[in-house]
Formats: sequence, structure tokens, C-alpha cells
Amino acid sequence: MAASRDEKLGQELDDLLNRLSSAQDELAAILARQDELLATADAVGLQESAKTQSQVVDRLQLLLRQREEWLQKAAANGQPAHSISDWVEQNQSPQSSTRLQRLKTLQQASDRIRRQTWRQWVVVQAAHRQQTELLHLIARSGRKTVGYGQSANSQSRGGAILDASA
Repeated sequence: MAASRDEKLGQELDDLLNRLSSAQDELAAILARQDELLATADAVGLQESAKTQSQVVDRLQLLLRQREEWLQKAAANGQPAHSISDWVEQNQSPQSSTRLQRLKTLQQASDRIRRQTWRQWVVVQAAHRQQTELLHLIARSGRKTVGYGQSANSQSRGGAILDASA
């Protein structure tokens, strides 16, 4: 009976890992496409891609909730674990080494996706900053705003020293 429960949990885990792998592959493909769209400054394509990306992220969030439910089910069956890796290591089976390798591969894919999204965020922020500066130059007829140095009110010679105790 216990072996049957372990097999059922194992099958559910394999299904969860398959769906996670599929979602990660899809997200990686979307991000690769977004890299191309960023390089060509295709705003319309990026906007359409963002919709698809949002759907995949929603699926990943659902998978995260299903992971938590799976861990709760494992705990209810007398096999508590803090993570899927812990569960696989605690419940040795012929599939354990395959599952551990699969988890390692999924973690590596997750790390690549995280780096890629971070890189894209940096590029978008830099582009936004440049666009803002360009619009500012246009609005001021090509003159830069003076940040430091001589100001428009250069006739003021004195200053006030404020006493913090006052």
C-alpha cells in the first residue's frame, strides 16, 4: 500500500516536472525572441510578446502552487519534505537519480531565464533613460539642464548656515 502511494506521488511529481520543463522551454523561447525584438527596437512585437510571456508566467505561478500542494500531499502521506529535492533524496527509488538530474537541469534552466530577464531589464532601463534624456533635450531646444556649477541666480554670493539645534 505504501509503495503504491510512493509510486503515485512519484508519477504526480514526474508530471509536475514535465509541465515545468515545458513552461520553462516556452519562456526561454519567448525571451530569446524578445532579445531579437529589443535589438531591432520592435515595440509592437515586444508588446505582443509580453502578452504571451504573461500567460506563461501565469502557468509557472500555477505550477508553483501545485508544487506546494504536492509537498502538502507528500507530508499528509507521512513523507514531509521542505522541497522536491529533499523528498527525492529521502525516498530512494529506481527513478531517484533521474529525478535529481532532472531537478538539476530545471534549476539550471531557471538560472538562465533569471539572467536573461535581468539582462533585458537592464537594457530596457538604459533605453528608457536615453529616451528620457533625448526628450528632455528636445523640450529644452537642445540645451542641457545645468545640474551643478554656475546657476541662473549667480548674483547670490552669500549663504546661510543653519543651526541644527535651533
